[in-house]
Amino acid sequence: MGFLGERRDVGRLCFVPLKGGGGFHELQIVSQSKFSEQALGALKDIPTNSAVSVSGILNLKNTGKKDSGIVPDPADDGEIPIEQLEIQLKSVTCLNTFPKDLVPPPNQVYGLENRHLQIRFDHQLRERLRFRSKVAAFSRKHFSDFQEVETPLLFKSTPEGAREFLVPTRLQGHAYGLPQSPQQYKQILMSSGITKYIQFAKCFRDEDYRADRQPEFTQVGCPLYL
Repeated sequence: MGFLGERRDVGRLCFVPLKGGGGFHELQIVSQSKFSEQALGALKDIPTNSAVSVSGILNLKNTGKKDSGIVPDPADDGEIPIEQLEIQLKSVTCLNTFPKDLVPPPNQVYGLENRHLQIRFDHQLRERLRFRSKVAAFSRKHFSDFQEVETPLLFKSTPEGAREFLVPTRLQGHAYGLPQSPQQYKQILMSSGITKYIQFAKCFRDEDYRADRQPEFTQVGCPLYL
């Protein structure tokens, strides 16, 4: 199951990428009338970007070369990158049709109410999300012998520094302040004897918008000494 990409017709063959895994991986669908004429007709009737369920025979891509370098290595447990595979289509079912009027022009910028479309079609934005995930995974692996600590988001107000975001409470005249940096909790952890720790801390600062500033961001916090 996945989302259909742009269809490419080459003679009696029809090639369509099946996108999945957050849009970072594609499995090529190959359809032809001699294999399943009904599936070929159904595939051509489904709009691009629609969610589909397909079934067929999974093969290595035919590159036309004797030594294509895609034979699985037994030392790698027979794993083959999905980009080197294709599926000969036997049947396809449309799970949800994507409206044709929502297909964006290049470099389209959406408003906040359509942020889901921006993420879906903006490859650079998706790559940034993927890179952020890799940085977090690398940090956790690098600090694997550290203790990861999750600190609260509701804290007492600290007037020094940037302006704070305040969260009102049911008790009149009282409010919590959202943390501006992980340093607000660092002294508590270190004085408690937890000196080898790491945290992925959400921080909030009520500042004017700039290219390098936003009200909400994440910091990786750890002590300066071990």
